[in-house]
Amino acid sequence: MDPLTLSILSSATYELLKSGASLTAQTLKEKLKKWITEDITAERISSELAKLQLDDELSEKAIERKIGSTGIPKILEGIPPATMVVNITQTHSGSGDNVGRDKNC
Repeated sequence: MDPLTLSILSSATYELLKSGASLTAQTLKEKLKKWITEDITAERISSELAKLQLDDELSEKAIERKIGSTGIPKILEGIPPATMVVNITQTHSGSGDNVGRDKNC
């Protein structure tokens, strides 16, 4: 499993515990919205985290070690990589901008 993915999950878990939030599927999806997009995956991860009995006394590194010794890495490996393909077909004649997507002024 990618060490960066494990680090991101443990960091998010640490931040949630530090702020007093519960480790539910919804809070995980909100915190990790770029990585966890499916409800079932968030529920499986939150279930595994609940089994670990994590609290705000643990350091980020201790949380990472605990998470790494569970079934969570296998769940994370099953998450397909996010792909974003945007195809824009347009014609433009005259003056002015020809912006196909988000314009930052």
